Amino acid sequence: MKLLFCYYSGTGHTKRIVDLYKKSFEQNDASVDAHNIENAAFPFNVADYDAIGFFYPVYAFNAPWFMVDFIASLPAQVVPKNCFIAASSGEPLVLNFSSRSKIQTLLKKRNFCITNHYNYVMPYNIMFRHTDERAYAMIETAKQLVPLDVQEIISGKSVVLHLPMIFRFISFVFRIEFWGGRFNGTFYRTTDACTKCGLCIKKCPVHNIAAASDGKPVFGKNCLMCQRCSMYCPTDAIIIGLFNSWKVHGRYTFKKPSEAEVDTHPFYLSASYKRYFKKAAKRIAEANEN
Repeated sequence: MKLLFCYYSGTGHTKRIVDLYKKSFEQNDASVDAHNIENAAFPFNVADYDAIGFFYPVYAFNAPWFMVDFIASLPAQVVPKNCFIAASSGEPLVLNFSSRSKIQTLLKKRNFCITNHYNYVMPYNIMFRHTDERAYAMIETAKQLVPLDVQEIISGKSVVLHLPMIFRFISFVFRIEFWGGRFNGTFYRTTDACTKCGLCIKKCPVHNIAAASDGKPVFGKNCLMCQRCSMYCPTDAIIIGLFNSWKVHGRYTFKKPSEAEVDTHPFYLSASYKRYFKKAAKRIAEANEN
């Protein structure tokens, strides 16, 4: 089995899912080529692959416009091509499956058939910071779920959640984030803590950041609001516009904490997170029994 992964990962969380998929498929004697869509060149012939995987973080119940534009640029296939989606989101809401609403239409027009769609909970990059304990639980759960999902793809078992009309409508309404992210991005600024290291300029996936004459970052009008610049900033010097109160300071380690932490949002969707981990644990246990 030969697969092509096309992925976009804002702050690196989705890339962890990509790596888990690649490892699991290769352990099942499949060959995998992975393409980061940030790279302008696309040196692949889709027709050469048995299936295509699309990986992205969910932004406001949608695939990021960057992924939407990439899929819109793909050539139509003469022979129908199977594909699957593996997305990541900060909360375990079924509504996050509506993220494929826009790209599903684009893929269908290009003769792609979505056979499987999975969603993995990974830490927020905006709103608030998950505890290290929960972040660790998220990646450990994904490590055990991905091989099970890969087996479903290999076996030909189709897993695609039906999208009710209300899900599609909500996804459509929240697509305003495409424009809103660009608008908010024009308010990004740096504080005096900025050392002009240029890391944010180098890492911006859409090349939205340039250097002013004095070397300080200047933010343009094409922001994805992926938060990569602010999370990777070594001096935490970036103000993320109108949503700065929702800023997540620093990247996650995904390591098991050695000490107990204070959860600053203990009641936020607590039932949903418990249900997600409980359902995952049950599925993993059943697979281990077999």
